[in-house]
Amino acid sequence: MKLSPEQALTLLHTCSYGTLATHSATLPGYPYATVVPYALDERHRPILCISALAEHTKNLLADPRVSLSIVQPGAEDVQSAPRLTLVADTRQIEPDSATKARYLRYQPDAAPLLSLDFSFFRLDPKRIRYIGGVGKMGWLEDSEWAELPPLPEDIGAIRPGRSGCAWASSAITRCGLFRHRL
Repeated sequence: MKLSPEQALTLLHTCSYGTLATHSATLPGYPYATVVPYALDERHRPILCISALAEHTKNLLADPRVSLSIVQPGAEDVQSAPRLTLVADTRQIEPDSATKARYLRYQPDAAPLLSLDFSFFRLDPKRIRYIGGVGKMGWLEDSEWAELPPLPEDIGAIRPGRSGCAWASSAITRCGLFRHRL
């Protein structure tokens, strides 16, 4: 089934954490999954801020191929809830001040970690599998993701539970990507 990126993009912007799966460096051939917070850059790519001591950091430095799985916040039945898996290549980045500020807007509890051994990594999507419920699924390619318009810098961090409204209903609509509200 061919998908429009709208639903996947809304879900990715609505969530603030997901399950990162890496290739285990200590148990070759086995996946290693852990929950990580993320924020999106202006091109809708997940940015992670992770410790050099973390097992998943060691794994992705050995093999940058990862996947990030997310599910709609508050979902009670994950089989019928919107969810996605983003398959990506990861690379360590030195964030500019705008990227760092953007990350901290979405993940303010990370501020004290920046003085420790934490580094930034960006996930560059290869394919995204979106499942909107039973029978509503499909793949998005990296070229489709790359064609999305960037977000303006003046969009603030509004997520469900933090301000009472969904970030996507205000910010993404302002970008002209969506016509619906969450």
